[in-house]
Amino acid sequence: MMKKIWPLATAAAALCGGALLVKKHQRKNRMNAETKKEELLLNRDYGDQQIFLIGEDLYQYAAAVYLIRDGHFPGENIHFFPMRPPQEKMTAAGGCEASNGWRLHEIYGPLFYDLFESIPSLRWSGHSVAEEIANFQRFHPIYAQSRLIDKNERIIDGHLWELKTEERLKLFKLLQVPNEQLVGLTLEDWFNPHFFETTFWNLWQSTFLLKPWSALSTLKEQLVQYETKPASLITMAGMSAPPLDPAESLLQPLKHFLTMRQVHFHDTGIKDWQLSSAGDRICGLRSETGELIPVGEQDAVLFRNADSSAGAQAGTRNTPPDPVAAADSELHLWQLLAEKTDGAGTPARFFRDATETGGLFFTFTCKEGELLKRLVDSAGNVPGSGGLSTLVDSSWLITTCLPAQPLYEEQTAGTFVLYGYGQSPMRIGDYCRKPMLAASGEELFEEWISQLGWEAELEVFRKELIDAVPVFLPYQTSAFIPASTGSLPVYYDSAITNLAFVSIFAESAPGKTAYSTEERLRVLREIVEYVLALPGEVPQSESRLSRAKHVLRLLVH
Repeated sequence: MMKKIWPLATAAAALCGGALLVKKHQRKNRMNAETKKEELLLNRDYGDQQIFLIGEDLYQYAAAVYLIRDGHFPGENIHFFPMRPPQEKMTAAGGCEASNGWRLHEIYGPLFYDLFESIPSLRWSGHSVAEEIANFQRFHPIYAQSRLIDKNERIIDGHLWELKTEERLKLFKLLQVPNEQLVGLTLEDWFNPHFFETTFWNLWQSTFLLKPWSALSTLKEQLVQYETKPASLITMAGMSAPPLDPAESLLQPLKHFLTMRQVHFHDTGIKDWQLSSAGDRICGLRSETGELIPVGEQDAVLFRNADSSAGAQAGTRNTPPDPVAAADSELHLWQLLAEKTDGAGTPARFFRDATETGGLFFTFTCKEGELLKRLVDSAGNVPGSGGLSTLVDSSWLITTCLPAQPLYEEQTAGTFVLYGYGQSPMRIGDYCRKPMLAASGEELFEEWISQLGWEAELEVFRKELIDAVPVFLPYQTSAFIPASTGSLPVYYDSAITNLAFVSIFAESAPGKTAYSTEERLRVLREIVEYVLALPGEVPQSESRLSRAKHVLRLLVH
């Protein structure tokens, strides 16, 4: 027997050794290519080339980091213009910023860590932001014990997806259909009504904010990009969260990094465009003060044409948000561009009925006391370990998260912050008999406590409530509206040659839009390589092997 096995073992070892040699050779080639690229860029003279970035968020900051780090582009030639005028922060008690109301957990990938390995932490001297996040996650692993809860306070077994065979086959088929064939199709066009009654749908919609009318390509992109294992949606194991709110953990270090490299952050925004006579190039930007900022032939503009927080409206503990979305300069600027050129898409398709696309988010700030004990005991999770928890029978479809505390650096000692959102802001509440959008912060708190079945302790918990801030985002899910041909601009190399669109309201091909952080960072690196004509190739975030494994899980789970 050993005589038969020995040749097989020898052959296997030879194959393994050969594979290792091939990998070593490939790694050496990559290192040589990177060295040549580095030498080429160090000798490159950009002259007076300027890069203008309109809008400030994580992705615009990341683009500037890539310009400086990967392209050796001079920071003093990079200019940021805010999209919205300075306004009073929407804050909860204790100095907690509540303008976004929540933060979505996701799996940070290699491109995310590659970016933040370059950014020094502002709170952990001698370490990067990537190291700070990895260290935080080591001590705050997420494993939700109560991801879905019904009206009887029963924790639903999320492992029972309740999908029929035909629905699993539909998911399998969806991953095989080319994106261009999905343009204009919704989830309702693809799945039968039963699909939207399943545990699978409850998990997916409450995690990713999908609606039955959402673009079918959105679900496909999320299935592929997030590569979510079945258990991850249920327990959220492997999901990520920074030590503090993203504005403090991620945006502040990024902006500090850029500021230290003399990047210009202008106080005034842009209100109009000046195009060349041929209409194929941006040749000027009109500021809000009326100044015309020239854009040279070698310059480039990176434009965040929209985001999900456009027109955000905040309420207070005693008053609801204003349901009428404020005029948003971002959307206005995109509309102006669309009127001047055919290559900018049709923003009116995505920003229309706020009652359809809006989401209501809230932040509760409370004293540490009986409520916190009850939350920990009932959920089986200490703060920061539970991810999301959805009340599936609530008419507002309330989802909450109790993050690790403190959530904000200036948070008052002895307090905790909980954030959440409702996906049906126009429905009447089960206890608060008015639409969620018409509810004050305290009414949201009362509805949530009642949905948990804790009405008897409501007065005790109300005394521990310090503040409750509701925030209405009228266009939170606008990016999920099915696009038609030409309704979204392409990221770059469009009808305007020196303009790139940096947002989820753009696509690289029909039906191909980046939704996850990882995929958006990959697109950004491609945009920077295009703008600076850099050599090399951006690593892809999707592998055929992992995709095949994911397809198999959809069928056998």
